[in-house]
Amino acid sequence: MKRKQSPISSLVAVLAILFAAPPKAQAHHGCNTPGALWGQNVNLLRLDAQSKVFGTHQALSLVPSISYAPFDFLSVGARLPYSQMTITQNGQQVSGLGDLELNLQGTAFKSSNNKFVMLLGSEFEIPTGDSVAGTSGGHYAITPHATLAFRLAKRWLLASATQYTYGLEGGGSSDHHDDGHDHSHDHHHDDATNSYALSPHSTQELKTSLGASYLGKDGYVTVIGEAIYGVSGPQGLGPVSVILETGINLTKDLVANWRIAMPVAGEIRESWTITSGVIWRWGADADTTFTSTQQPKQEVCDCPSEVPSDAACACPSQASSEEPACEGCENPAQKEQAETSSPAPCKKTTEPKTSDAPCEGCDNPNQEKATE
Repeated sequence: MKRKQSPISSLVAVLAILFAAPPKAQAHHGCNTPGALWGQNVNLLRLDAQSKVFGTHQALSLVPSISYAPFDFLSVGARLPYSQMTITQNGQQVSGLGDLELNLQGTAFKSSNNKFVMLLGSEFEIPTGDSVAGTSGGHYAITPHATLAFRLAKRWLLASATQYTYGLEGGGSSDHHDDGHDHSHDHHHDDATNSYALSPHSTQELKTSLGASYLGKDGYVTVIGEAIYGVSGPQGLGPVSVILETGINLTKDLVANWRIAMPVAGEIRESWTITSGVIWRWGADADTTFTSTQQPKQEVCDCPSEVPSDAACACPSQASSEEPACEGCENPAQKEQAETSSPAPCKKTTEPKTSDAPCEGCDNPNQEKATE
C-alpha cells in the first residue's frame, strides 16, 4: 500500500526534479559548452549560480562543472549541483546535493577546412541526491546527443543540437517519479500543487535547439531557440524557449558568463531562469581566446629565420644546412635567396682549387672569390 503524501511533500518532490537542472537545460540534461566554443572538445572549469522563478516558489542552485579533453577529438565532463528551494506560500526551505551528471563526447566528423563539425556523445544521470528531502529526481537516466556546428563567417557560428532523454527506474526513486510525474492523486492535490503538474520533465523526451553566436573582440553574444517534446510520461509539447547568452573576456582564458531562458510557448515549466558564472579554459593555444576567429593552425615548414616571412617555404625543397650551398647557383631564385641568407652561400676551403672544387660552375663572382 502506498503511503499518503502531504501537499507540501508532493510539491517539494516535484520541485526537486526541476531544481536539480543544470544551467544549460530547461528541464535537465544540457550542454556544458558556451556558445563561443560550439563544436569543440575543450578543457573547462566553470562555476554557475542559477536562479529560477516559478508561480509560487523560487529556486537557487550552485553548479560546479568540469570538461576535460585529453585529445582534440574526445572530452569527458561532470556536473553536480547544490540546490536550495524556497516555497513562497509557507517559506519552507529544502536544500542539498542534486544528481551527478557525467558526459562523454567525441568528434564524429570534421571538414578539411574545419568549418563544419559533428559531435556525438551521451550523458548519464546518477541519483546522488536525497529524493526524500526533494533535492534529487531519484532515478537514473541516459541522454544521447548530437551537435552540428558550422562557422558561417569569420565571427559567426551556427549550431544545432538534438538530445533524447530516457529515464530509467531505480536509484531510490519515489512513487511520483517512476512514470513521468503524471499520477492523478487528486485527493492529495490542492489548487497550488495542481499548478506544478506541467512542470516536471517527461520520462522520455526529445529536445532540439538552434543557435547563433557572434564572436567579438572582447566577448560573445548567443541567441538560441529551444523546444522540448515529451515522448512519454507525460506526452506533449514542452516549453518552447528563447535563450540569450553573453560572455565577456576577463583574461585570455577567463570569461564571465550570463544567460537567461524565457519560455514563450508550450507547457510552461518555469517563469524564467537566470544563470551567471565564470568559465576558465586551460590548455588552449597561447594566441587564442574564447572569441578567437583564427582557424586551427596547419602544419607548416620551419623556414630559416633569414628568409622573409612572406617568402614561400615548401618542406620537400628545404635543403639541409649541411649540404653544399653552391649547387645550382645558376638558378636565379636560389641566387636571390643565397644573397639574403647567412653564412655565405659557398663555404671557404683551404684545399687547393681543383677541377672538382665544390663551387665549380658558379657564376657568382663573390662565390668564386670565396674559394680562392
